[in-house]
Amino acid sequence: MKPKIAFFITRLIIGGAEKDLRLLIEAMKDRYEIHLILTIRHEDMPPLDGIKVFYLTETESKSAFNFLMIPFYAGRYKRYLEEKNIPLSYSQLTRPNLIAAFTRLLGWRGKIILGEKSSPVGHYQAYGLSGKIILQLIKKLYGYADLIIPNSEGTRIALAETLRIRTNYTVIFNAIHIEKTRNQSKAPLSIERLEDVKSALFTFICVSNLLVHKNQQLLIRAMQKLKNLDCQLWLVGVGEEEDKLRQLIKNCGQENRVFLLGYRNDALQLMAKSDCFVTATRAEGLPNAQIEALTLGLPIISTDCLSGPRELLAPNSDPHKQLKEGIEEGDYGILVALDDLDALTKAMKRVYLRPELRQKLTETSPKSVERFAYDVIMEKTVACFDKFYTVQQ
Repeated sequence: MKPKIAFFITRLIIGGAEKDLRLLIEAMKDRYEIHLILTIRHEDMPPLDGIKVFYLTETESKSAFNFLMIPFYAGRYKRYLEEKNIPLSYSQLTRPNLIAAFTRLLGWRGKIILGEKSSPVGHYQAYGLSGKIILQLIKKLYGYADLIIPNSEGTRIALAETLRIRTNYTVIFNAIHIEKTRNQSKAPLSIERLEDVKSALFTFICVSNLLVHKNQQLLIRAMQKLKNLDCQLWLVGVGEEEDKLRQLIKNCGQENRVFLLGYRNDALQLMAKSDCFVTATRAEGLPNAQIEALTLGLPIISTDCLSGPRELLAPNSDPHKQLKEGIEEGDYGILVALDDLDALTKAMKRVYLRPELRQKLTETSPKSVERFAYDVIMEKTVACFDKFYTVQQ
C-alpha cells in the first residue's frame, strides 16, 4: 500500500502555484496515494486520474475578511485527514497554509509542510487592513509547521528574518519541463481575440493574473510615455483588476497599443512571438512566467520586488539587495526599482532601441534555467517529503 499524503490548495487552475502543484502531482502520483484538497469547488478543474479530491466548501467568499473562516475550515480539514488516516499535509498559498497550520491548534499530530510561493510581506502590503491582519496570522501560525518550503531565498528571508518565523526551512525552486516548454512555444498560435493585435510591431508581453499587487497599471502608464515608439503591450491574464485596467487604457489613449488578451492556453506561443517580457509586480515568490521567458530566451524587464526576480535575473547578487531607484542590468535581464515609472519607461526604451542587448539576453538567458529542471527539482522535493513522512499509528 502506498503512503498517503494530502495536497491542499485553493484551486488547481490558472496561477503559477497551481501549475507548480500539478507538476508535483505528476511526479508523485505513482509513489504516494495523493488526496487533493481544494478550498472551493471549481467547474473548470482539470481531470486527475486516480487522485481523490475533497472540497472544503462549494462556494467562494468574496470578502477580504474571509480569513475569519479559518478555524471552521481547519476543523473540516483535520476531520478529513483523520478519517482517511493521512499523516502528512502539504499546502500551497496563504489561506490553505493558514488552515493547515491551524489544525495544530485543534490537536492534529501529523506532519505539516507549507509551500510558500510568494513573499507575504510584499504581497499583503497592498491590501490595507486585511493585509496587515493576514501578515499577523502568518507570523502566529506558520511557526506550527514542521517545515516551510519557500521557492526562493528572498521568500525565506521574508519569512525567517523579516517576520521572524522560527521553524525548519528548505528552499526549493519552482520546476519547469525545459524542452517541453520550448516545444510547446512552437505550436500554432490561436487567433482568438487577436483580431486587433498588430503582430508586426515590437511587442512587450506580460503574463500574469490581473491583481492589484501585480501592478499592470504601471505598464499601461509606461506605454503612454512611450507613445512615440512603434510598439505594443499584450497583457495576458484575468483577475479582479480587469475593469480598472480597461478604463485606464482608455483614459491613457492606449486602446490601439495595449491589449487585454484574457486567459490564454497559448501563452507560451504568445511569448515566443513577443520581443520582451515586462512586469511591474510589487510581490512575487519565484515567478513561473519569468522562468518560462528565460527558457524561451525572451529578454526580461522586471521590478526588483520581494522576491524572486533578483534571483532569476541577477543570481550572483545579494538576495537581500533591493533597488531603491533606477535600473540594474543583471546577467539575464533588467531589474527596475519598485513603482518607479521613469525607470520602467527607460528600461523598456533601452530594450526597444538596443538590438545588441536583446541578442545578448536571448543567447544567455536559456543557460540559466538548468537549475529549475523538472527532474532536479522533483528529486529534491520528494526527498523532502520522504524525510518528513511518518506512518500515523
